[in-house]
Parts: sequence; structure tokens; C-alpha cells
Amino acid sequence: MAEDKDKDKKQESRKLPVIVGNFDFRPSHVLGSSGPLAKSLPDYEVRGPQITLAETIQKAFEDKKNLAAEAATGTGKSFANILAALETSAGTGMPVVISTHTIALQEQLVEKDIPFLIDQLQLSNVHVALAKGRGNYASIRRARIAIGENQKDSQKLSRWLNSTDDGTLSSMSSRIDHTTWSRSKSDPDQCLGETCPDFADCFYQKSRRALGEAHLIVTNHNLVLLDLKMKSSGLGAVLPPYKHLIFDEGHEVETVARKVFTFELKQKDIPLLFHEVYNDNGTGFLNQMLLTAEMTLRENAAISAEQDPKALAIKGAGDSIEALFEQNDEFFRKVSSYVGSLPMKRFMEKNTIKTDIMTSLEVALSCLKHLDFISSDDHKVALEFASKKCTEIALGIDKILELPNAEGKDYPDIVAWASARGMNSYRTYTVTCAPIFLGPTMKKLVYRPLDSVIFTSATLSTGGRNPFRMFESSLGLKEPMRLKLPAVFDYKRQASIVTIKDMPEQKDSNYAEAMAEQVKKFCRLTRGGAFVLFTSFKAMNQVYELSKVGLEMANCELFCQGKELNRKQMIEAFKRTNRGVLFGVSSFWTGVDVPGRALRNLIITKLPFPAPNDPLMQAQKEIYEKFGRNFFYERAIPMTAILLKQGFGRLIRKSTDKGIVVILDSRVVTKKYGPMLLNVLPAECPKKYGTRASKL
Repeated sequence: MAEDKDKDKKQESRKLPVIVGNFDFRPSHVLGSSGPLAKSLPDYEVRGPQITLAETIQKAFEDKKNLAAEAATGTGKSFANILAALETSAGTGMPVVISTHTIALQEQLVEKDIPFLIDQLQLSNVHVALAKGRGNYASIRRARIAIGENQKDSQKLSRWLNSTDDGTLSSMSSRIDHTTWSRSKSDPDQCLGETCPDFADCFYQKSRRALGEAHLIVTNHNLVLLDLKMKSSGLGAVLPPYKHLIFDEGHEVETVARKVFTFELKQKDIPLLFHEVYNDNGTGFLNQMLLTAEMTLRENAAISAEQDPKALAIKGAGDSIEALFEQNDEFFRKVSSYVGSLPMKRFMEKNTIKTDIMTSLEVALSCLKHLDFISSDDHKVALEFASKKCTEIALGIDKILELPNAEGKDYPDIVAWASARGMNSYRTYTVTCAPIFLGPTMKKLVYRPLDSVIFTSATLSTGGRNPFRMFESSLGLKEPMRLKLPAVFDYKRQASIVTIKDMPEQKDSNYAEAMAEQVKKFCRLTRGGAFVLFTSFKAMNQVYELSKVGLEMANCELFCQGKELNRKQMIEAFKRTNRGVLFGVSSFWTGVDVPGRALRNLIITKLPFPAPNDPLMQAQKEIYEKFGRNFFYERAIPMTAILLKQGFGRLIRKSTDKGIVVILDSRVVTKKYGPMLLNVLPAECPKKYGTRASKL
């Protein structure tokens, strides 16, 4: 541990290669009317909000402040982020990390935007690296083992391994079998480190060396948060030391952080964890050793000889794993009984499930430690991996059983629940625990170790005296710098909002039919070119089936999530047609970019309120009410407003785009909170109100 800390200190003190060039990073110069971009791009337009954003990020970096900045689509956030990052890295000699949520934006930054800006600024010796998760890289050693075992697609894997430059999954021209890749990819728990015969040529280690020389590191939110989590716990690092971080697509950080900081145990996880060591099929290396050990023990017992300690250790380990498997089955039988026929049920009290699985985990861990005489490097790695994961599982189950209070508080720190998937004999169970509030974790892992954290997005604010209140409270962001920039698009000319005032509620028997009629009406009006957004698969499938024939008769090409195509294929196919109608749920409300005529009609079927049965929302609501606060208006409405803004943002992506937004949820006009939601949409948009019978 001390060696790791010394290594980190040396890395922090080591300066990057010196950037060469004329360092005039002033946004008013670079992005202004007489700057390098204006001189080289014939159709260049100066965007005042872009200059303001770049200046504010530079100021936040200089003052070591955090920043929440909302900049509408079309502002040019990428160039503002890059310019501030280049100035800071050149001035400090330290890397700056730019994190995004989508792969498309990462690739755009690395392949297009950053090289272009470096060229325009006439800089040299600037190193840029794209950091991917370790699981994106092949392990040469493990891939060769998989090829030798003649795994599915092993010949394809062999040809690729001999020709790839970077060893990443994305460099494959065609996908290989999922199991084969799982057995071939780089894995920290299966890594031999410098003792590996392929260490010098290791794709992942090469990428690490490139990261160590990079001034700008482009990566994703998940990897950033995992890296900071590892550094905090002293378990190593994924990224080199840095002090300045930009979260582009910052509205996605909360969702990603919840996944990173959540513990989840599936019914099959423990048996799968030990599969290589010991399994019911008898193919684990300990299964084979156990046969010999038991024979030795029987022979020694027959002649009353002293028992072989190694054989005893092997027998003890095998028995302890068997006992753990039995306790795992018993634990999930009790989980099944607790959940019953429900899809999900929250644990409300300590020790809801009476179990001995914790004792079995402790015994298994102790027995695995006694196998230190095993000499095979591969077997050692497998045992270390199993021990590490058992420790993590024990900590997670302990939290689920104990439901500890937040530090110094009289309310819980975490929420825990059990969930079920599948039907009848195929029903499987999962137990989960997650922090109720992210603030303490974000403060400890993100804000405290870094000098400055920047959040930029088109959808961070919700209105009011502090429009960033909900965003800041969600991520525990205390008194950051704030910036809310005006829209750059002419929404008065480019978009209009139509609201139908007399739609039935989802509980009404005629809901699906009424919704289908309106979808057909408005899709015929625009001759397709529509996204129809839902909040549930059930409602989406009902409306799709009821409107399918009518839309096809209107020569529309239909795409429905969960049918033939995956999400990426649906978007690409939709872009190629001019008469598409795409039916989608939550993943289509954000992160989808369809500029041009292909998308000219956005139909929002239902306001995207958080699910009332979500255990996390329930736990937060209880704590809000405990302190006399209104969860619905302080949390649920702002969350819905953000999602509504994100959905609206799918429509206008360029200054030449035009279209309509149709809202088929009458609550925006019948409920007193309706104006609060409509007010987050561009005020300049012409608004029309009608009934189901109206010809708008």
C-alpha cells in the first residue's frame, strides 16, 4: 500500500511533455471574429454563449472551483471544453480529463474536434488519449488459452489477434461469441502483472503508458467514477493522477454514479464466481485436486498415518465452497419467499432475511487462504479473484441485512431490496443496495481529491431562484459557480408545441385507443418523421399494435423498441428514411442525435415522472417527509422537468431543423404543477392547445 502511495506521489510530481506553440488561449481570440477559426472556416459564426462558457470554465479551473453550466444544444460546448482543458494542461503540466456519456461523443472529440482545435492553434507536442475500460481490451495470454480450448469463434479470434493494432473490441469487424470474449478480455482479477510472458506487448498496458503521457484524456463517466472509487480505497487506479475534470453530458452523472456505487448480487453470482476453482460439474481445478486429496486422506486414515496438511487444506476448501453453495441456495429460497409474486420488494427492517451465508463466506475465505502452497500462476490468480469477490459480497450482504444509518444521522444510509425476473421455474432473484443520497459519496470520492469539477449539459436547470438546485442536491454539489446560457436556436421559427387537453388517463379503459388515434393523426400530418416517446413498454406495445395498420397504410416505416432491431440499428434505419415513425421508451428520451428532416415530429405520450414503486424514490420520499419537506415538488417535479427537457431536445439539433412537439398528457394543463413543467421548455415556442377532435 505504501509503495502504491509513493508511486502516486511520484506521478503527481512528474510533469507531462511541454506543449509547444503560441499560448493565446483567450476564448474571445480563438473563438472570436478575427481568431484562427474565423480565418480558416468560410461559414464560421461567432457564438457569444460559446465564448462565455469557455471563459467561465477557465475561470473555474484557475480559482479551483466547481461549476454547473447549462449550455443549450448548438452552443458549441465541445470546443469550449477543449480550449479550457488545453490552457489548463499547458499551464499546469498535468492532464485534464474530459468525460462524456456516449461513445459517439468520445470518438468525435478524439478523432475530430481536439485534433482540429490543436491544428488551428498551431500547437505541437500535444498528447491525447482515449481511455476505455479494461474489459474493452483483449488479454493476449487469456485469448490464446481460449483459442487453444477451441472456444466458439476461436479461429476468428485468432485472425483478429494477429492483426489488431490496439486489441480493443471495437476494432473487430464482426462480433465474436460473448462467452469467448469474456474468457479472452483483460481482467484485473485474472492478470499476472509483470510476470505475464506477454506483459511487454499487452494491449491494456500499452494504453496505460499512452495515458501517462497524455495532456487531454477523453473517457466515459463510468470509468472516471470507478477510477476515483479505486483510488479512494487504495485499490490502484485506472487513470493517471489529475486535478481537473470536465463532465460533458453532465446530466447523466447521477445515473452512472448510482450504478457504480450500487451493490448487486444475483442468484447465480457465487457459483459463477467459483466456476474456474470449483463447480458442480467437477471441471474446476480444485475438483481435480480434491480427488487426489481425498484418496490420500483415505489411505492415511486406513494405516493411521499422520494426515497430509495440504490434502486437508484442499478438502477443507472444497467442503467450505460446497457449504457456501448450499447457503447461497438457502438464502435465495428465503428471498423468493419474501418477494412472493411481486416483481420487487424492499427490505424495511434489519435482518429481514435470517441467513448463515455470512458465516459460510467467512469460512470459505479462511479456507482459501490455506491454499497458499498452490504454485500455478493461473490458479493463484483465480483464488485471489474469488477471495476478493467474496469479501465484496460479504460487505454488500452485511449492508443489506444491517441497513446502517447515515453517519451522524437518524435515517438510513442505504436502501435495499430484492427483485425477481422471469416466470415460474425460470424466475431468478437479485438483492441490491444503493446509497439513498449520493452527496456524501461524491464529496469523498470526487470533489475532495480534485481541484475543480465542471458539469456541462443542455439540461441541468429546472427554473426558480436557483435553477440548479435539484442538480446540485442530487450530486451533493455545494455552492458551485453557476452559468445558464441563453438558447442559440430560433425556437419561435423552428418549433411549436401542441398540447391535447382532453386525453384520458392511463388507468382509463380507452387510454390506448385514444393515444393510438392521436399518434396516427399527428404522424399523418407530418408524413412520418416522428419519435413517439413512452414511459413504459406495456403502453408502447399497446399503442404500437393499435396504430400499426393505419400508419403503414399512410406509407410510414415503423420501428418499435424491443422488436427486430436494437437501439443503434433503429436510429440508423430511422435516419435513412424520410417517413419513419419510431416508438421508444426511456433510452430514446436522451442521447439520440437525429439532425435534419428525418425527425420533424416529437410525440410525448406521458410525462416522465419517476416510478412510484422505485425503492430509491420511496426511501428519499420518506426522509423528505420526516423533515417536513414536499418530495413531490422538491424532487419529483424537477426530475420530470429535466427528462421533459431532454425529450424535447431530440427535435431541434441544428439551426435549419424545424418541427412540432406534441404533448398527449393533459396534466400539463389540468394540474397546478403543469405550468412548472411547460416553463422549462423554450418560452419562444408558439403553443397551441386543442382537443382530440381538433384539426390542428
